[in-house]
Parts: sequence; C-alpha cells; structure tokens
Amino acid sequence: MKKEVRMFLIAGFVFTCIAGTVLHFVYDWSGQNPVAGLFAPINESVWEHLKLLFFPAAIWAVLGKLFIKDREPGILAACTAGILAGLLFIVSFFYTYSGILGTNWLPLDLLTFFGGVLTAFLTAGKRLNKRANGKRARDKTALFFLLLFAFVFFLFTYWPPPLGVFVDYSLLKTGCVICPNLLKS
Repeated sequence: MKKEVRMFLIAGFVFTCIAGTVLHFVYDWSGQNPVAGLFAPINESVWEHLKLLFFPAAIWAVLGKLFIKDREPGILAACTAGILAGLLFIVSFFYTYSGILGTNWLPLDLLTFFGGVLTAFLTAGKRLNKRANGKRARDKTALFFLLLFAFVFFLFTYWPPPLGVFVDYSLLKTGCVICPNLLKS
C-alpha cells in the first residue's frame, strides 16, 4: 500500500473517532432539530449509535474518492466494505458483551465504538492490499451502497421497525420523539 493511502486511512480513523464523538451530542446541541437527527443519534439505541461510525466514515470515503482516486482507484469501495465491517463489529461486540454481563457499561460502549472505527479502516486497508494485483471493485456500486445505507438510516430514524436494535432501553422507546409509535407491549 502506498504511504499516502496509509496516511489517508490513519487520518480517516482519527477523523471518524473525533467526528463520531462530537456527533453523539449534535442532536441535543441543535435543540433536537429533526434534520440533525438524520445524521446524529436521537436516542440511546444501538441503531442510532451506528450513525457515529457511518456518517463520518462515509464522508471520509467520499473525500478519498475525490482526492486520491487517481493513485488508489478502489478507495471508495474499500472504505465502503470497511464501514460495513465496522458496523457489524459494533452490533456483534455490543450484544455479545452486554449479553454476557447482563447490562451495558460505558467504558465497553466506548471501546465498542472505537473498535468499530478501527475495524472499518483496517478492513479498508486490507481490501486495498488484496486488490493491489487483482481486480478493483467498482466505486459506483460502493457509492450506491453508501447512499442506500444513508437512506435506511434516515428512514429508520423516524420510522424504525419493531426490533430490539432500534429500542432505547434507557427510556423504553424507539425512533424520534415526534414519531413515537412502535414500542408496544
């Protein structure tokens, strides 16, 4: 892997960690603005916290496509695969540790987020290394999936399906306060 690409991935890790941490508070800082809620968590559900990784990493991936595509044509596809791996890490690690402990614990929640970000960028780097001598994935397909993920995040923020990953167990509710409708006993 080229040094420039390696530095891009390291900077992306740092950017996503910082931006994701700040993003955690944006919805409340905005006075619970519904537009801010599309990009920032509106409650403490696992689903909403996936936004902390997805949106900053997706922005970074698109910046990679714009600025280093000539030197690394598969950057968007590799980052998109990494984002998916990071999201899967967050969900699986959170439910594994909280299932074992019977509760969630803030230090492990933070470790879950940072581990997901690390997984995302390590996966992107590994995919770029594997394809150094092979066929490149298509960035148009990767962009389609990024846009699809963003649409699903937007949709499920305000109209979540009745699944546990969408429930804010601290308040026993799902979705946004302007659209409370799915937690029924």
